Amino acid sequence: MVDSNPAAEGGGGYDAEAIKAGILQEIADLKETVQAFGVQAIKDGSWFNKFLKSCLSSYERKVMELGGAAYLRGKYPGLPTDAVAGKLCELAEKYAAVAGGLSGATASAAVLTAGVGLPAAITAVMAEVFFTVRLQLRLAFDLHLVYDIPLAADDPEELTRLFAVVYGVK
Repeated sequence: MVDSNPAAEGGGGYDAEAIKAGILQEIADLKETVQAFGVQAIKDGSWFNKFLKSCLSSYERKVMELGGAAYLRGKYPGLPTDAVAGKLCELAEKYAAVAGGLSGATASAAVLTAGVGLPAAITAVMAEVFFTVRLQLRLAFDLHLVYDIPLAADDPEELTRLFAVVYGVK
């Protein structure tokens, strides 16, 4: 996950504060996305394809500009493919755990403001959901690259299949 952890270069060293700051920034950006979609788009599901395409296409460009699979493997030199995949999964787990804790605290604080913050709480929770979906899609994309499995990130059907794989839908 390229833009998720700039501190992970060269073998996977982690800077907890950099990770937290990066996640907070991504969640803040996603809150704007949630608000832009609006409640109706979230209810009727029309946000889904737009979100999938937007979150993966820019990520794909960035990873490919950095060298694609060679870049991802280069973060963990000397490790076999399965071990690199394991490291990528571990990184995604760490990010998901931190994001869940951060958004949970934000949502709780918003609810404690006697209902005035309820829309803020809903937005915070949806931003964390979007963050998690994006994180999992990016991980699945990275795994496609590392295992040399073709994926067309601009094809809506392919993205829907990728999403189904991420969530174990058959």
